[in-house]
Amino acid sequence: MNSKDIMNFTISEAKRLGADQVEIFSSKSEYTYYSSKNSEIQNVETSTSNTFNISLFQDGRFMSVSTKDLRPAEITDFLKKNLSMIKFLDVDSNRALPEKKFMDKKITSIEDIYDSSIKQIDPQSKLEMALKLSRYLSKKSSAIFSNETFYYDTATYNYYANSEGYFRESNDSKFTLGGSAYVKDGEKIQRSWWGAQTTFFKDITSIESIGNQVAKRAIEKKGARPKESGVYDIITENNYTSNLLKMVTDSTSGNYLDQKQSFLMNMKGAKIASKLLTIESDPFIAKGLGSTSFYKSGIPANKLTLIKNGILENFIIDHYYSKKLNMSMTVPELSNVVIKGNHTLEEMIKSTKKGIYITGFIGGNFNSLTGDYSKGIDGFFIDNGEITFPINEMNLSGNLLTTMKNITMVGNNYYQYSSWRAPSILIKDATLSGKS
Repeated sequence: MNSKDIMNFTISEAKRLGADQVEIFSSKSEYTYYSSKNSEIQNVETSTSNTFNISLFQDGRFMSVSTKDLRPAEITDFLKKNLSMIKFLDVDSNRALPEKKFMDKKITSIEDIYDSSIKQIDPQSKLEMALKLSRYLSKKSSAIFSNETFYYDTATYNYYANSEGYFRESNDSKFTLGGSAYVKDGEKIQRSWWGAQTTFFKDITSIESIGNQVAKRAIEKKGARPKESGVYDIITENNYTSNLLKMVTDSTSGNYLDQKQSFLMNMKGAKIASKLLTIESDPFIAKGLGSTSFYKSGIPANKLTLIKNGILENFIIDHYYSKKLNMSMTVPELSNVVIKGNHTLEEMIKSTKKGIYITGFIGGNFNSLTGDYSKGIDGFFIDNGEITFPINEMNLSGNLLTTMKNITMVGNNYYQYSSWRAPSILIKDATLSGKS
């Protein structure tokens, strides 16, 4: 049986055995991974993983289960076992399949998120990309004494079906090439990495471009040291902006609101950030790494403006929390997160008299109820509009409401290798601890 037949059989059996409603999200991922260390093959891996998640609804009760054994007889036994236990769960009247009005919305097809040639790509050419990048780094600089490189790709095939007769399917692919370089820095060793991800094999960034970034980032870390504790302006490198803003977007989810663990409770319509900040979710971007035509709940994907000109316009509310919290449904999850600005990174740096250009976050803590956070950082000290020397062993702390309202510039240099298409941002008056 193909995927649709297996899902239809499972739904039919679950209904026969007493379920009122059933939904299934099934996913198959085919993964290949090749890595090299100092121009030698380090690892070769291929794997296939299958997800088969079944949601069962019976007499106001809900159970989510998964299985990897998709033989018909085993599915029947699996359903019997779980449906015999569902009666012991608490009743939750908000648990049900999404309403027809949500499921019947138009499905938007998305261009260029699946490379149909992925199965025809020669495995040797994949391995050779990792090896070539490693050889490039070995020759790039004598300062680099060791390097590790990798290539991997994933093809994912998603399917959704429910007992109301809805069926969805979509495919996507991702290709990634990157590496790490190690340089000696006195008695210390500095390491840095860089990589690029695309939806099509032919769009992979060149080996030279990635190699230059890996080498540059590692070598520039030599001599890193902490600055004195104090108040600084900070600029986030575009690929690390999401590390800050994701704490904000996560706090808008129905789950956080339901548990009363969000610092944004009851703040819809309020100003929570600088008027320069607008955050949107757009699932329809061609070649977007977060693009999708439907969510795991089967509901057709939709655009959403989360924050507009600093005002919190929406929360992330799926069909379950919309009923439980008596709020309008928006989207169950973010897709491609889009943030736009007008300034170049160079303009931001030149406008900064005393600041830190953050090129890495390390660990950290976040209290979603208060908005307080703390994160270790790496980067560079900015003095009178110029980057001077690298810094490390410093800590950024504050409250997100203050931090977001202190955004004074938003860049036009969005990061293209992630579903978070975020640019650099400039934040004034950030508190940093470092050298005492």
